[in-house]
Amino acid sequence: MKANGAIMHLLDMLFLEIGYNDDQIRQLVLAIYSEFDIKSVPEEEDIYRESGLLRGGKI
Repeated sequence: MKANGAIMHLLDMLFLEIGYNDDQIRQLVLAIYSEFDIKSVPEEEDIYRESGLLRGGKI
């Protein structure tokens, strides 16, 4: 999936910027990919809406 790859690249850059080491980044990436593998887009949207992180309305 192109979108997931782009997101993972941006997260990788962010993790490096805030000082995570390679092992920490690898663990985070594996955990995030496992979530991508088991959730559909509508499921992810519901989780995001319910998380309280969404500001300003709709996805």
